[in-house]
Amino acid sequence: MDRLSDLPEPILQQIYSWIPTEEFVRTSVFLDLSGDSALYSPPQFCYFSSSLTSLRLSMCIIRLTRGVSWTSLKTLVLQCVILVGDIIHQVVLGCSQLQSLELLHCVGYYALSIYSTSLKRLVITDSEPPSVYISGADLEISAPNIESICMSGDLYRKCLLTNLSSLLQATLYFYGTKLFNHEQDRLLEVLESLEHVKNLKLGEWCIKVLAIREKKGLPCRPLKCKSLVVNTSLKQEDIPGILLLLKCSPDLETLTLNITSPEFEQHLYESEVGKLADFSNFAGDRYLNSQVDGIDCLQLKLRTINITHFVEQNLLLPFIKFMLREARVLKNMEIRSKYMDPNSPLNSLFNVARELSDMPKSSPNVVVKLHNSNEMVSLTIF
Repeated sequence: MDRLSDLPEPILQQIYSWIPTEEFVRTSVFLDLSGDSALYSPPQFCYFSSSLTSLRLSMCIIRLTRGVSWTSLKTLVLQCVILVGDIIHQVVLGCSQLQSLELLHCVGYYALSIYSTSLKRLVITDSEPPSVYISGADLEISAPNIESICMSGDLYRKCLLTNLSSLLQATLYFYGTKLFNHEQDRLLEVLESLEHVKNLKLGEWCIKVLAIREKKGLPCRPLKCKSLVVNTSLKQEDIPGILLLLKCSPDLETLTLNITSPEFEQHLYESEVGKLADFSNFAGDRYLNSQVDGIDCLQLKLRTINITHFVEQNLLLPFIKFMLREARVLKNMEIRSKYMDPNSPLNSLFNVARELSDMPKSSPNVVVKLHNSNEMVSLTIF
């Protein structure tokens, strides 16, 4: 049981005045609260420090009566924190040097208007809180000076992104066990708000949503991204989603596929995707070849393809061959294996290299490099 929080405020201040500020913050936010104890609320004087540069607050309630003054703070992480009032606005005003802000599973914020010129990185993991905390309000973000944003978690509420004119990189790692229509619509709204971003990263769930949209014949608003990173197991239902991204990214120069384990997402999506769409005809050479005309980046822009955690599976190698056949200005393809046959890694790597070297390629200048997981074997194909 946490007895310290039950003490009167004047006594708490006297006790904590003997502790350096950094040590106070480190010890006060990781209290072991159990039983009927309420979440800890740090006393007001701890929000004033001129020497603190990095701070992580977890499992507490933040209430401010006198504002915030962390004049040297550069990194702030709030995890599982209840925010009472317009906390984020006050924090940004009181942290003139703040560069990175992370809000992880926090409750109580709905409108983020961030005009700080120093804050460049914003990370938000949004998860549906207990119903007692839900007000039904959407999440609105306006941050004209932010250069990097990472959003993950549930899309249980709308995310309205406005005035992100300086944004250079966006990462969307939303997840869930369902693919409800309203969640799909919310993802598309977020993507449309990021159409000007040059560097885009998307997780598995996002690819599933885009695949369903492609299956239905629904377009996606053009994106201006030049670098695209996709996490995918490249199962049959993923191919249409990746192709839709390529179709709506005519300026794409670099494509990176991070291959994930199929088992990781099978229990999450397989049954739900099966209910929503039949992808049996959306794989294989016939389908891939039918999509070439709508993918402008293959003709004009795509110069680099990176594939990490490569494994030999039914759809990955045909997809690689498709890209080599159709990417006319491709210069570099780099494939890094997750693992090869432990008994004969050279044979496995050579087999892949042989298949790729013997096939026709659209670009006469492409160089394909293959590496095994421990960097002991490296092959180059011209």
